[in-house]
Amino acid sequence: MTQFSETELTEAVIRSFDDTPDPRAKFLLQELVKSLHDYVRRTDLTFEEWEVAIDFLTRTGQKCTPIRQEFILLSDVLGVSMLVDAVNHREREGATETTVLGPFYVGEHKVMPHGTDISANLGGERMFVQSRVTDLQGKPLADVPVDIWHADDEGFYDSQKPTYATQGPSSRARFVTDADGKFFFRTILPQPLITHVFMDGDKYLDSDVVFGVKDELVAKIEKRTDPAMPDGKPADAPWHLMTYEFRMKPGEGSAPKPMMAKATEDA
Repeated sequence: MTQFSETELTEAVIRSFDDTPDPRAKFLLQELVKSLHDYVRRTDLTFEEWEVAIDFLTRTGQKCTPIRQEFILLSDVLGVSMLVDAVNHREREGATETTVLGPFYVGEHKVMPHGTDISANLGGERMFVQSRVTDLQGKPLADVPVDIWHADDEGFYDSQKPTYATQGPSSRARFVTDADGKFFFRTILPQPLITHVFMDGDKYLDSDVVFGVKDELVAKIEKRTDPAMPDGKPADAPWHLMTYEFRMKPGEGSAPKPMMAKATEDA
């Protein structure tokens, strides 16, 4: 029986991914566990703080829809999206600076002729955009697809609005560069933006998916044939007896509230 200490627990979780067939996935999961467990130890994370975090992530997931990706936004505000972008573009060799894709790219856009007004159905100050795509030496690159999408004059993207499902996209398109590497289009000026008792002998004791098994929580189960159970009531067939003593530390406490209930009510 494994007895988990803080460090041994982390090592056990890391080992649980040993049979992951994809080496890269195995590496990523194990490194994630190391970092996450280290964070909990370094911050002395309390149960209350952990519950707040779980509630926050639950709310985030509940707000996601096919056209609303809140986890991408969370990644963005934590700087993770930009960090992923940065480590994947360390060698720029003079190319234009990269940035995050963001949550509002909804897939391939419709190819439109140069000069198209992609925000013709919107109010706002009109704007003409012209651009050119070249290699590092300045040579024009022809036939390069360029996707365009931006917010309206109130700071909203089309996919953020209820009308998106019925009216379709706005302020987005794809242009293909011409022989001179150029493309241009018309648009508007966008707006700046909680103990368990485990049964001895259970075959899953060493593979508990939440790593909650501890030696002190494993109870001996006795198979009995006494005609009566400890309360004096007759037993019509063989029965099992589990005896366990809980030792409580004096102090104040309260019954935990179901985390999902609050998340559901407020979502």
